[in-house]
Amino acid sequence: MGSRPVRVGVVGAGNSAVTRQIPRFQAIEGVEVAGVVNRSRESGDREAHRLASPQGGGDWAALRGDPGHGA
Repeated sequence: MGSRPVRVGVVGAGNSAVTRQIPRFQAIEGVEVAGVVNRSRESGDREAHRLASPQGGGDWAALRGDPGHGA
């Protein structure tokens, strides 16, 4: 059986996260950015869409509670 990807959720979509941290996670084989949340739902959704992440929003608890993340 193949290994499952390590799925990470990012809380905060500031400059450092979107220009450094998230692209570095995306560059690692076997790592998937499963969600990005930010202070507001709108900005979290916008950044998730821009970064091709399946989940956005403004609720870190919802990101953490998603059983698909494995965290």
